[in-house]
Amino acid sequence: MAHPLEARWNVTRALLSEAQNSLAALHTDADYQSLFALYREFIDHNELGLALDSLVNIARESSCPETTWKLLSAAADSMDIKLTI
Repeated sequence: MAHPLEARWNVTRALLSEAQNSLAALHTDADYQSLFALYREFIDHNELGLALDSLVNIARESSCPETTWKLLSAAADSMDIKLTI
């Protein structure tokens, strides 16, 4: 039987994935690859809040587009988390 929150988690994962793809396009150097690996580890273990935090940290270090922040904010909203930018 599926977990009652599974549909919501799938929405959150999709938003986080889009944000990660946006950030990965900006950061192809090796320094960021370990940060993206950490994000993927959190996703693999359904630690969506930690995955969000890891992407927010990367976004804060870069000049990412506004659309990335909107995706991160939408992911936070889907988890009922207040994201402060």
